[in-house]
Amino acid sequence: MNAVDFSEVERKYDVDAASVLPPLHELPGVTWVDAPVDQSLDAVYFDTADLTLAAHRITLRRRTGGDDAGWHLKLPSGVDGRGPDERREVHEPLGSDPELVPAGLQQRVRVLVRDRVLVPVVRLRNHRIVHVLRGDNGAVLAEVCDDSVLADRLGVDPLRQEWREWEIELVDGAPELLDAVAEAFAAGESVAQATPRSSAVPSATAFPQPRRPHRRRRPGRVRRGPCCSPTSTPRCGYSSTRTRS
Repeated sequence: MNAVDFSEVERKYDVDAASVLPPLHELPGVTWVDAPVDQSLDAVYFDTADLTLAAHRITLRRRTGGDDAGWHLKLPSGVDGRGPDERREVHEPLGSDPELVPAGLQQRVRVLVRDRVLVPVVRLRNHRIVHVLRGDNGAVLAEVCDDSVLADRLGVDPLRQEWREWEIELVDGAPELLDAVAEAFAAGESVAQATPRSSAVPSATAFPQPRRPHRRRRPGRVRRGPCCSPTSTPRCGYSSTRTRS
């Protein structure tokens, strides 16, 4: 089976445990919402030891569960249009070896990783509730997903974290639907907190920060410049912009 290459347009929101989705059937253009569907997703993310893909806002995962199980490579769109809401996504089948990245996907990132090995760095297990938004004639406009995520950093320094997020992904709907959902999230009295963030760096791939080699200071050498401290809460020891699993 050949790789499937397409554009993905979505937005994500960080929410707390008390947040409740607003009435999705009241969104403009939505005629009805399908009954929610529960999914169990299990994904392992791959990168080099020094996290080269994450540094270039690229994610590579092998995911089981749901209706799109397989290997997924997500890349910046590289074109004007919907800006940070749009990314390129490439899918390949699961295959029989869970740690063997398909050759076609390896080739697409070879210019960045060169001869370095792609290894598992993060595992995300996600309980997802999918709400399908339909318009005239039953057309699927978008999917709204309510995700409860359990993340495990893999390797010699393991760490576990949990969070919750909402995601809206366009299917046949107009881009204006994304703005309408954002307004509904912001205005809903039942929403405890919905903080938008850029889908260009999905929570699933807020990878651990690369470790810089320790450098011994030379005697009498003064380190210049201001000190910086993180301003966002790390997820599973990841660098998070907080701006899909």
